[in-house]
Amino acid sequence: MHRVVTTKLPSVGRTREAMTAAGNTTTRLLGIFQKVEYVFLVGVGGGVPHYTDYSRHVRLGDVVVSTPATDLKDNVDVGDGVFIEVSHPAPQGHHSRSRVHCAPVCGGRAVAGGGEVRAAFAAHAHARAYDCELDAVLDSVVGNCKDCFISIRGISDYRDGTRGKEWQAHAALAAAAVMKAIIVAMDPPAD
Repeated sequence: MHRVVTTKLPSVGRTREAMTAAGNTTTRLLGIFQKVEYVFLVGVGGGVPHYTDYSRHVRLGDVVVSTPATDLKDNVDVGDGVFIEVSHPAPQGHHSRSRVHCAPVCGGRAVAGGGEVRAAFAAHAHARAYDCELDAVLDSVVGNCKDCFISIRGISDYRDGTRGKEWQAHAALAAAAVMKAIIVAMDPPAD
């Protein structure tokens, strides 16, 4: 049987107060429960649309489970600033259910801020989701020497997860369901 500890961040957003509160809450949780082996960062995020390949297109309500971005270089060319507005690819066949994508989840103030930088970085990192609120939490997880962590993001908009209020509840529930499925599939601890 798995023992699970959960918390809800006291405030969310890119403000200094929200980021400090998120980092402090995570640090306190991991300090109190020192035997935590796996950290699941579950919530909503923004999807990265793919305009030509439907199998790589992340839709509202889909879930992205983070994987490492292994081939990143230091510099990202953001192009000349010219972007064309296009529609999202149409589904092939009847797909009304949420899909689970395994790909990098990106975050950060600069990446989440501008559309040009966001699109260029997503292409560079092969990312399928963004979350603008992971920074402080990840700093705390890494600072507490937790090696096994994963981000699971339900897609609520096509930016950073903060704009699509009408999809947030559905996206959060889908992400939580994926987390539960992962935990149930894991072998229980030996002790």
